[in-house]
Amino acid sequence: MNKTRKLSVLIFVVGLTVSFNANAWFFFFIPGSATRAIGDAITGAKGDICVKDSYKVGDVITSAATGNTAKILSLSGTSSICQNAATPIRADVEFTYTFSSKAGIELSEDYEPQPIKDLERFNGRLLTAKSKSTSGKEIIIFSNLKKPNLDIEQMANNMERSQIALLKDGVAKGAEKIKIHGMDAVRFEVVGTKKGVFGRDATFLITLIDGGNEILVFNQYSYTSNYPESKAEFIAITESIKGLEGEAPSLIGNTSVQTAPGSGQGNSIDKLETLNGLLKKGLITKQDYELKKSQILQSM
Repeated sequence: MNKTRKLSVLIFVVGLTVSFNANAWFFFFIPGSATRAIGDAITGAKGDICVKDSYKVGDVITSAATGNTAKILSLSGTSSICQNAATPIRADVEFTYTFSSKAGIELSEDYEPQPIKDLERFNGRLLTAKSKSTSGKEIIIFSNLKKPNLDIEQMANNMERSQIALLKDGVAKGAEKIKIHGMDAVRFEVVGTKKGVFGRDATFLITLIDGGNEILVFNQYSYTSNYPESKAEFIAITESIKGLEGEAPSLIGNTSVQTAPGSGQGNSIDKLETLNGLLKKGLITKQDYELKKSQILQSM
């Protein structure tokens, strides 16, 4: 599923010092975004994306995760915003989004969705959301196209290593293969301390779901002190998933009742009993119940 909001970075500008006597110095601090805007106005540099130095204007980059594309409109050379040696060149790009997930979830009003950057969407991010009531509790959800040779367990192993690398003293535990609405899934936890001066202990619950044509990933986390009370909620959000192609036939979220060949009145009665059970458990609304009930009765 970091479900998530950035502080402006203040940079120290030595070149803007003023001396009124030999011992008095005044230093000005300017937000990084403002400094960059001033520099861009002078140099004409554009873009917030970093690319390989082999790319040229007009080249089209395709996301291996989603198939979305980005066309390079201009290149501005090396830049301080490009810290990765593998992608040192600043670029302005035009994104084209062709990937669309079929997944849907139920999210309480306690969670406030956050803006998704173009590059995040390019690579499959669907949602970033923060809890309004609990500090440090966040959700990130993204989806990747499923490739023929992709093994969900191997993908989970790769994600486990990546998450551990982002933490101090990170360790994974509790990995398990499960089923969510009939779909294969892998779930595990990663515990560690966020890097940085003010880093705090955090626990991540990561779930991958094989949804047929796509792999959906939930990265949910909270401060470790709050995790025991957050875990059940995280699992409930994950299990509210609907709309994926690998999902077992269900009355929930479908616009029509699926029937087996040769089914008749007996099968309809079974469906009515199942529907009634879902209503009693609170898994569907009264409106959903009446709609499905009407459809079943019409098919008898």
